[in-house]
Amino acid sequence: MSILRTAALAVLVSWLAAVPALASEALQRQHEIAALELEIAGLERLAAQLGHERAFHDGRGARGNQSAEDVARLTAEMQAERERLTEQMVDLRQLAEYAALRRDDVRRAREELQRYTEQLALVQRQNVAKTAITLGLATAQEVMAFATTSGKIHEIGAWVAEKIAGEAVKKALSGGDEYYTRRLQRLSASTQAVVPELEELGRLSGQTIEFWQSYLRVREDKDISGSNATILAKGRILLDLAARAATRLEALDKELEDTARGAEEEIERRHNRIAELIGVARALEQGAAEAAQLIEAARIEQERVAAEHAAIDARLAALRQRLEALRAAPVAAPEPLADIDAQMNRYRSLLTNWQRDHPGFAEQAQRLRAAMDALEAALTAFAETSARHLQARDERVRDSVGRPIYPYGDVADSDKLAAYEDYHRAMLRLRETQLPERRSSVDAVATEYDRIGELLVRAPFDASSEGIVLAELSAARNGAAQLLTRERLRLERELRAVLYSQRDALQRQLQRVVERERELAALHASEPAPAYGANGALGVQGRQILERQRRAVAGLHNAVAAAEAEIDHERAALPERIRAIEREIAAQREGYRLAAQDYIAQAQDHRAALDRETTEKAALLAFFRRLVAQGVLSESSSTGAHEAPMFNVSRTWISTATAGLARNCAAVEAVHGLLLPLAEESQRLLARVNSASQATVHGLGSAPLSRWSELNEPLLHARVTEIARGVDEARAGRADARVYPRDPISPFLQGLLGGVVMMEHFNDIIRGMSESQNRIASALAINIAHAGRLAADERIPADAVPAMREQLKRLTALYESELSCLGDDFLANGEIIDRLGQLKTLTERLAGKATYADASALIAAAQGLMQRLEGLAMGYDEAYRAGLAAMQAEFDSLAAASSQGNRLAPGDARDLAALVGRIEPLLEQHLAHSRSPQGAPRISDEQVRMLYQSFIDAYARGDVRALLGLLAPDWQGGDGADLRDVEDYLSNSFRVFERIQYRISGFQVLASSSDGSVRVGYSVRIVGENRRQRMNHEESSRVVEEVGLIDGQPRILRTLSGTQWLR
Repeated sequence: MSILRTAALAVLVSWLAAVPALASEALQRQHEIAALELEIAGLERLAAQLGHERAFHDGRGARGNQSAEDVARLTAEMQAERERLTEQMVDLRQLAEYAALRRDDVRRAREELQRYTEQLALVQRQNVAKTAITLGLATAQEVMAFATTSGKIHEIGAWVAEKIAGEAVKKALSGGDEYYTRRLQRLSASTQAVVPELEELGRLSGQTIEFWQSYLRVREDKDISGSNATILAKGRILLDLAARAATRLEALDKELEDTARGAEEEIERRHNRIAELIGVARALEQGAAEAAQLIEAARIEQERVAAEHAAIDARLAALRQRLEALRAAPVAAPEPLADIDAQMNRYRSLLTNWQRDHPGFAEQAQRLRAAMDALEAALTAFAETSARHLQARDERVRDSVGRPIYPYGDVADSDKLAAYEDYHRAMLRLRETQLPERRSSVDAVATEYDRIGELLVRAPFDASSEGIVLAELSAARNGAAQLLTRERLRLERELRAVLYSQRDALQRQLQRVVERERELAALHASEPAPAYGANGALGVQGRQILERQRRAVAGLHNAVAAAEAEIDHERAALPERIRAIEREIAAQREGYRLAAQDYIAQAQDHRAALDRETTEKAALLAFFRRLVAQGVLSESSSTGAHEAPMFNVSRTWISTATAGLARNCAAVEAVHGLLLPLAEESQRLLARVNSASQATVHGLGSAPLSRWSELNEPLLHARVTEIARGVDEARAGRADARVYPRDPISPFLQGLLGGVVMMEHFNDIIRGMSESQNRIASALAINIAHAGRLAADERIPADAVPAMREQLKRLTALYESELSCLGDDFLANGEIIDRLGQLKTLTERLAGKATYADASALIAAAQGLMQRLEGLAMGYDEAYRAGLAAMQAEFDSLAAASSQGNRLAPGDARDLAALVGRIEPLLEQHLAHSRSPQGAPRISDEQVRMLYQSFIDAYARGDVRALLGLLAPDWQGGDGADLRDVEDYLSNSFRVFERIQYRISGFQVLASSSDGSVRVGYSVRIVGENRRQRMNHEESSRVVEEVGLIDGQPRILRTLSGTQWLR
């Protein structure tokens, strides 16, 4: 730029050199003044040009600052949008998962309703008698079971009502609040339509015959009095209600499917949008760096321009000071027309320079006009290119609409994935192809934009310089015109005022003025037209274009960078997305294969259970008929073709079984003893029948069949379909085998022991029992009187209490053998029970009295114990410890007897005490030896294995007592639990779960202790199952325990870490 300014100064100097020297001093001083004014004007033009240049660099800095602000603002907006999208994706994921979960509930409800409808239709097709029995007894229970499964419908309705008010989830869907509200309103309407149908079905199914007769009169205006007709009408109405409920459930299932699919689509859109935002963020980072460079460059240029401007201002101040001094000096009178000639010469010089430089201004102006046209053409070409690219992408999208793309479409997943990959790769190739053309269009726009800016400030032929030159030229021309006009008017006034003789000189001078006016007009006419138009219109237009298109050009660069970053991101992310979809498809197929294999295995088990049910029912009926053949039971024929026969205990057999027996509990117990094993056998067979029937009802779930499995696993789908059809046929074929005879023996035994059967069948036994009561009551009265006499004495014989206890034992046994079988409240049994209690109280009171006893047996026992201790060899085996424990117990008994010497003779007491004193040190030596660590027996590996095998078996049986018995009495867990806590845990677990599996793995012995115990560690997995409630619970733990021997038996001493119980 300094070179351009030097050229401008050279032009001004050339203008000054063109002015002719004036002879007179006044003209010289005027010429100097004009030269100073011309130099000042040139410097002012340079200052104005520097002002334009400073404005240009200020604009560049402002554009840089604006770009930085735009980048910061856009970055903040995109970050906020990413956070909002992430939050929305969480809500949408919850919505999709919840809809899928509820769809499973609805699907199960549909399956239950379908099974109920099929059963009801089957019953409806049967005869009237079977309809009356089945609908009267079973329908309510079946519908209640179905209603329990379908209770999720109410939960769905509550969830929908809550979510409709959720603003965060409403805004997550692309359609806005109105779209989301309409979708949830449809879902809510479908839910609300299901609930009344199901409630009505459940309510009507359990009503009585009288209710249905009244209901039919009101509903159908029919007066049906017969039960059979009423029940058939009931079945018809229930079938109609079930069909409507099934339709409602199907509509609800469809709404849930649409909701889940819509949520997944929205999640995918947000994933793509986040990827776009990441690409744009990278481009913005690059734009921020470019803006920083632009700001720095603008700052450097602003500092340089400011320094040059300051130098020009100093020079202008000096020149203006010199000009003022020249103007203030006295001036001699100029020669006539000298000022006019000087001004005319200055105008001619400026005009000559303007004519010389005009081609340069015209050429640069033409270039500026061409650059402006080129910018407009480049912008138009960019718009056309963008429209063509968008049209190409739209055509590519329209081409893919007809193909099902993963995850949508009714074709196999592999075909949908191939279409997905083809579409995205084709779109990526298209965008890669379009990117160079788009970048070229943007570069063309930027090139023309920069060219316009460069032409507007290129000196010395820029628009600002032309304005300065034209202003100087106009000022010189107007000054000359003003001087000529003023001189002509002066001369015309003097010509009118002077004498005729003096007019010649004035006329000649006036003629010279007119000639100069004509010359000035000719020179003005020869001035070239402004290259940039009147008032620099072309330069103004160029600067307006620069300001108007500045942000657009920056935005185009950012858009290209963002598109390039987005393509790079898509190119890198597409393979991973495809691999993720492939993993998802593989996981779905593997899940279906596992489900299908599980169903096939369960179906085989179910078929086996159906066969076992038939076998067990036949075995039960054969058992009862075998007892009929033996005379134990009697059989009554059934009343219907599909009803079980009736069996009862034979009275003839009862008489035969009690013949020759005493008429008391012996006869009753004889009958009871004969029937008890038969009752146990019948109960066992009944339990097997019930177990088999239960397995056929709840043992098999729905077949995993769907449109997806038909498309993606056709062979496995066909196999499952065939197996499911076979199971349905097997169920239908066994519909008539559901009834079986009731047990006649167990109710008879319960009535027998309660006395009800006795009053009906055993009158002679009741008379015999009355005689037994009298005999036992008399014996009790005699013994009570004898005990009363003994209680009055101070001392009693030593054998008195044992003898009294023997009598009490004998009378109690007599009562239990002859009378107790009928209960304590039967006839006079209560009085005998009271007298037995009285005799027991008196006997215990006699036990506290002083007695006279013979000590010879105690002394002999003490002598024998001492001899055995003296001959006992110390050891460490179990036999030694067991023998030592028995000797200690014997010694404790002798020591207790010796401490009560007042009951013995004085000599016997002294002898016994002496023997006890000799025995005690011997016994203590052996006890100290047995308590030493070397004497503690170590638990063997086989005992450890048997201990934990017993633990697993007891867990599988649900035997709480056995489990507690395998723990040490002082057992404690790592969490501070004791045996009481364990009993609570186990009782709760076996009450909640039908089956508990206890599996041990990784068992190892960790360490042994000097006291004979060992430390073991293992991993345990406990699985609790409750099929009725469809509940499974599983816990896993790593357990470390100490096990050892207690009284020779292996026991778990304590648990150091982990837990073995379900909580």
